[in-house]
Amino acid sequence: MERFLTLTLLWKLFHFLAVVNETISQLIELTLAIDLKK
Repeated sequence: MERFLTLTLLWKLFHFLAVVNETISQLIELTLAIDLKK
């Protein structure tokens, strides 16, 4: 049971990091687009 809980937490953490990474990538693209318009 402990092992299952650990795997679940790791999976949720991995998914969270993937979402954060995607968000950061989009923010960087937006920032670059705004900089190019100046």
